[in-house]
Amino acid sequence: MLVYVLVILKAIDENKPIPSDAAAWLKQGFIRSMRKGELLHHALNLSGLRHKYLLSVRNKHLYAAWCLTDESLSSWRRSGDLLLKIESFKSSRWSNIKYLSHPPVNLSPMSLNIFFALKTDVKMPATNRQIHDIVKTMRQVNFSNLMI
Repeated sequence: MLVYVLVILKAIDENKPIPSDAAAWLKQGFIRSMRKGELLHHALNLSGLRHKYLLSVRNKHLYAAWCLTDESLSSWRRSGDLLLKIESFKSSRWSNIKYLSHPPVNLSPMSLNIFFALKTDVKMPATNRQIHDIVKTMRQVNFSNLMI
């Protein structure tokens, strides 16, 4: 499925016709969506891909926020510090800005990353261990491959 999406995007970008196999996949998805009343991303079997993408966006912003914590602390303490900052942001600002399509201009870099992580609507980590694991994974990611 992802291959078809990429092939279609490339064809559109290059102003070329969409290859027949990708067009057939897209057509079948549209027909399935219309006949069965399914959401299009379900009919095209893209729902797992969407979640994976949103998870990677959330993790990228959580890692960026973690990098803004006090470097003199241990990795574990920095994870705990970020967890407190997320909870503080959620309780003080989030309810007033969560429906905005763009963040307010006065957000700090820390708050800006937390804002974008929350906007993914992917469940936020609730423990130091979960944040620590995200950080450990993100340190191994080649950021040039992330399409964010």
